[in-house]
Amino acid sequence: MNSAPASAAMQRGEDLPGSSRWPPAGRREWETMSIRTLQAYALILSGITTLVWLVGPDTPLFNAILIISTILFIIGIPAAYTSQPLGTPGLVGIILVVLAAVIALGFQSLDLNLSPALEGLLFWTSVIAGTVGRLIVGWLTTRRGVFPAWVGVAFMIEGLLFIGGSFDLGSFANVYNTLVILVGVAAVLGYGFYLLRAPRAAAALS
Repeated sequence: MNSAPASAAMQRGEDLPGSSRWPPAGRREWETMSIRTLQAYALILSGITTLVWLVGPDTPLFNAILIISTILFIIGIPAAYTSQPLGTPGLVGIILVVLAAVIALGFQSLDLNLSPALEGLLFWTSVIAGTVGRLIVGWLTTRRGVFPAWVGVAFMIEGLLFIGGSFDLGSFANVYNTLVILVGVAAVLGYGFYLLRAPRAAAALS
């Protein structure tokens, strides 16, 4: 076997199949960008479907739309971590956000026959995880400069509003819950749109 071409390629610093640098850096970057682009669209679609659910009636169809929205959120929101240098605190935050969404998805999609104690435990786990996770990720987002600061602020406000929505607010409940949803949609759409606008800048900082 003639190793001259391979040696020449190595001297030029090119990537070779089977080497520790394979696949080539350009290909790895393209794959990373493609994943983030898909996650960006997932976030945008999650925001849109949430708005559709918000204005729709309480029917099985619109409940299915809410489930789809939550699934899209779970798929897309990790990009808020991978697209900016958030470190270990950011990783913890995004895990908490996803955990909260997964628990919510279980309540939305499954007919869970749980004891009141277990149901309450899962509910408050979701609320607290969602609140703390959004505060962490939102605050770090405002500090890193990859996304506009308002995206992180909206994410934090949604997290803080989670707590209030967990209590009986009487006649104010519908207005309050709508506010929580709209703020959350703003944050999700912000992450999604800015991931599409500046994917290379985001990838360079990950």
